[in-house]
Amino acid sequence: REPARSVVVAEDGSRLNQYDLLGQTVDSGIVQSSTGEYVVMTTHFHLKRKIGYFVIQTYLPCIMTVILSQVSFWLNRESVPARTVFGVTTVLTMTTLSISARNSLPKVAYATAMDWFIAVCYAFVFSALIEFATVNYFTKRGYAWDGKSVVPEKPKKVKDPLIKKNNTYTAAATSYTPNIARDPGL
Repeated sequence: REPARSVVVAEDGSRLNQYDLLGQTVDSGIVQSSTGEYVVMTTHFHLKRKIGYFVIQTYLPCIMTVILSQVSFWLNRESVPARTVFGVTTVLTMTTLSISARNSLPKVAYATAMDWFIAVCYAFVFSALIEFATVNYFTKRGYAWDGKSVVPEKPKKVKDPLIKKNNTYTAAATSYTPNIARDPGL
């Protein structure tokens, strides 16, 4: 390349999707090293992150997913397939949103505000799934919400006067051993 155009310059009108360029500062100086003197040019770009990108890509989908997970509270507790679909789908959606949001940010060693927001949303969605499992468990067991059983108790079985113990029958407090040859019905 020719020396005047040794650096590739972006076309006019190009932009960054996540940032606004507020300005830049250019500085130059001379650096001395053991191999000689060098002219050094330093450029600092001042950027501002666009919040609209993250609102559209992460915050609104997370909020809508949490609202969708709460719809399962309005469904009849006996409609297991619908509640299961809401619960599992919203948990998987939150997992996907979390992964995509994490990939769109720079790698840092600490939790960001977006990480905490997604974690709280995930907790709401997952708690709705746990609530469904709890309601389903108690519905199948026949308990009302006041803790009392709504299924009538079975009447207690009356003991049969004929009790078999160790191949010996007791009837009216009399024991006898069956004789297979004489009692073909046994």
